[in-house]
Amino acid sequence: MVAGASRPALPWLLSAVVVAAIVFALRQSFLGMLSQWQSSSTFSYGVLILPISLFLIWRERARLADLPSGPAWLALLLMMPMGAIWVLGVLLDVNVLHHFAAVLLVILAAWAVLGTGIARVIWFPLAYLLLMVPFGEFLVPTLMQWTADFAVLAVSLTGVPVFQDGFVFSLPSGDFEVIKACSGIRFLMATVAAGTVFAWIAYRSWAKRLVFVLACLVVPVIGNLLRAYFVVMLVHLSDGRLAGAHVLYGTILFGAILLAMFVIGARYADAPAPAPAGATAPALALAAEGAGGRVWLAAVLAGVAGALIAGTPDGLRARVEAAGPGELPGMPQALAGYTGPDAGPDDWQPRFHGAAWQGVARFRPVAGSGPVDLFIAAFDPAARQGEMTDSTQKLFDPRLWRRVGSSSTAGYLESVLRPAPGANTPPGASRIIWSWYVVDGEATDSRLSAKLLELQGLLAGRKPRQVLVGLSADFDAASAAARRDLQSFGLAFCASSDLPCPGALAARSAALD
Repeated sequence: MVAGASRPALPWLLSAVVVAAIVFALRQSFLGMLSQWQSSSTFSYGVLILPISLFLIWRERARLADLPSGPAWLALLLMMPMGAIWVLGVLLDVNVLHHFAAVLLVILAAWAVLGTGIARVIWFPLAYLLLMVPFGEFLVPTLMQWTADFAVLAVSLTGVPVFQDGFVFSLPSGDFEVIKACSGIRFLMATVAAGTVFAWIAYRSWAKRLVFVLACLVVPVIGNLLRAYFVVMLVHLSDGRLAGAHVLYGTILFGAILLAMFVIGARYADAPAPAPAGATAPALALAAEGAGGRVWLAAVLAGVAGALIAGTPDGLRARVEAAGPGELPGMPQALAGYTGPDAGPDDWQPRFHGAAWQGVARFRPVAGSGPVDLFIAAFDPAARQGEMTDSTQKLFDPRLWRRVGSSSTAGYLESVLRPAPGANTPPGASRIIWSWYVVDGEATDSRLSAKLLELQGLLAGRKPRQVLVGLSADFDAASAAARRDLQSFGLAFCASSDLPCPGALAARSAALD
């Protein structure tokens, strides 16, 4: 009998069955990831992660053939807190949280059934599965700002006059705008996914692996900055004739940079590790003897844990639904010192979806300052039709406005808007918005705090009212009048509404006066 022949296939088969069962039980997470891979070019590489992981495991078949199996009870224990994290992510609709937790539950289930000895060998292919999770969107605004700032700086150093307004800058040959596709996030994420595998296969030295992975984080960012500069100059020098092909030229340049990085990295590749000597067949047979029953038990417990975790959010939602319909606010019909409500403005229409109720109206002061626009959106956490703090919810139409400044003032968020290029808005127009969330009777400007307040209500079995309030007015950066208008209106609104308002709203009144 050869050494590999005594290796039982049972743990691998059971592991595959348990993993498939958990994927099915947590399918909302995996289907959500699949949807993002298909709909977003930034994360399209996600479909390759599982095949690459399986290939990496297959490469270790010689070492795995000589390893005894046995259940890992620690992994089973770790599934409980990880399951709690998954439940929180689902209840709060935080995709990245329950996506990561779902993948980690799959990894823990495989570890629990296969055992620690095997997990030590295939830990990297298992950990590589985490790259399936669409992650990194939070970097986009920063990358866009770096790209715009670097392009403007490099163009000005070249001797070309340039004027910058946020993500938009103007050259004598025309206007340029840095959009999401210009941020380089797609190239960054794909390079990290490919570079991590390359570093694992090509190098045996951990120092080399670390250096190459760091290069995968830095080179795409620098390459994207250079790409933006060269594309702008190419379009400028051609008087716009090459503008239509700027994506192609930029992609070729970026591809050349990445190819150079991998070619240089390959020159320093280490020699492959020697094949393992292997254990004797009698020792392996003795190690596997009696393990079958324990492996079956671990597989059953892992499957049961997955089923219990998957069913928890529905149970909590059922409690919330049993609490009856939530109370929805409405637009105030009268405010002291103001006339209205009148029809809302045409140029400021927040883009919210899934709200149980929403409305926008304009109020005018009886005496003095300019009008103030009020937007209110209320959400029902049990209906699951929309999420108030979702990043896709917008307090302004991005086709009309660009955010050029924002700040948080102990309870509400201030945003300053300017017209987007080509928008049908008056020249020189600007807007200011003050906004805050009201969840479970408390006001906050933090999405995280809003989520925690929502969770507090859900766990208590009640339906916490979720409301977003936004105040907006025409803005002149040289004057404090708009902020005074919002302050006065905010105080009047809070006095007539049962919605709590940020404490800083009243505190700022004295400062502005």
